[in-house]
Amino acid sequence: MWQHATLDQVQVVSWRQQPAGTGFPETALKELEQLVDREQRKRWVIDADGIHQLSSEAIALLIGVVRKVNLAGGSMCLARPMPSVSAVLRMTRLTKILPLFAELPEAVASLR
Repeated sequence: MWQHATLDQVQVVSWRQQPAGTGFPETALKELEQLVDREQRKRWVIDADGIHQLSSEAIALLIGVVRKVNLAGGSMCLARPMPSVSAVLRMTRLTKILPLFAELPEAVASLR
């Protein structure tokens, strides 16, 4: 389940496992894409603290969401990734289009 908030005119979405320990399903990224489409906001931070791993399908979906935001003239970044998620994003070079930040305030400030 995504939780959505606005901080300094930046949209922050956080994944919260429902129920706890169930992992990060690919359907979550499809839900995120729908949220991005519905809200038509330009600046997004994904708070990845609740995401413990990414499958290859999830990575492909994430690339699609980031591209959609970028094509609309917006920007997106990722905050507080787990070491395993950070490593995968760096290995796949997704960090070139989706910057990573250690803390949420730092990520929000980068988009102001």
